[in-house]
Amino acid sequence: MLEDSHMQENLFFSDEATFYVGELVSKHNIRYWSETNPHVTIETVMNSPKLNVWCAMSKSKLLGPYFFEDDTVNGANYLLMLETFFIPEIKKLHKLRSAIFQQDGAPPHFSIDVRRYLDDHFPGRWIGRGGSIRWASRSPDLTPLDFFLWGHIKNNIYKLLSKI
Repeated sequence: MLEDSHMQENLFFSDEATFYVGELVSKHNIRYWSETNPHVTIETVMNSPKLNVWCAMSKSKLLGPYFFEDDTVNGANYLLMLETFFIPEIKKLHKLRSAIFQQDGAPPHFSIDVRRYLDDHFPGRWIGRGGSIRWASRSPDLTPLDFFLWGHIKNNIYKLLSKI
């Protein structure tokens, strides 16, 4: 399967990010690749209003954003998102039988219900903790959302908000 010539079109990377809507910016999903430790200090505010956003991307498609209604992403609302948003989007692309789904090792992704659901819908074709294809954590090649998309979006959003 991983040698498939159409793999790049069929591989969907997924991730979620938290956008804080208070005065301070969360840089949790912004990654910097460096040989040296920049000793960056990040301020946080307890109970700051936030928005959790999920999306998936392939070589040519961006699916999402999906906005979680709850403050925290958990196994139940993550599974609901897969059922009501992601799978219908994959079906629209006619890729349900060919899509390869990647998710990171976050606790909501590792819930038994989520893993069973992925086993049923992506048999032998999902990358992640507990999946049939192991996930190499913190690899910039396997997490383009962490290593590019979220930082790019946050930089643009917060730059725009700072002008308001």
